[in-house]
Amino acid sequence: MSRSASGVAPRDMHRHLGDGGMALIGQLGADFTTAGTGHAGGTWRPTNLACNPRGGVQGGVFTVILDAAMSLAVHSVLPPGEAAVSIDLRTSQPLPAEHDARLQVSGDVIRLGATVVFAAATVTRTDGQTVAFGSGTFIRRARNRQGEPRCEPNGAA
Repeated sequence: MSRSASGVAPRDMHRHLGDGGMALIGQLGADFTTAGTGHAGGTWRPTNLACNPRGGVQGGVFTVILDAAMSLAVHSVLPPGEAAVSIDLRTSQPLPAEHDARLQVSGDVIRLGATVVFAAATVTRTDGQTVAFGSGTFIRRARNRQGEPRCEPNGAA
């Protein structure tokens, strides 16, 4: 059995494929098809919800998608009972993307520390040109801490 960078068996990320467990990601048009051993990847066809009135993808939406890709990659290397949340995100969009563009999304763990995890993600066109890229710092913590407010998965009440 392969081991993750944390020294434990890799987490089964199958249930997080598709929208990453967050309805918003699917509504924006992203579809994660791989996640495991420090990497996540998928496709993105931006929906109208992702776009500004001119038809281009809004800058903050790139950040949402890049954060999701990095988060999937990070969680794929954490042991059961642990989670991580982004505490710093930096993104850039060197090229525009329009509604229904065919894009690729990937996220990777750069360094897995005992407390902090560093990750990076990119959005590319089918011709390989980078549309957006970002880096994130995530803090590791126990999953479902007592008394901590949480969102219900996929908008469930």
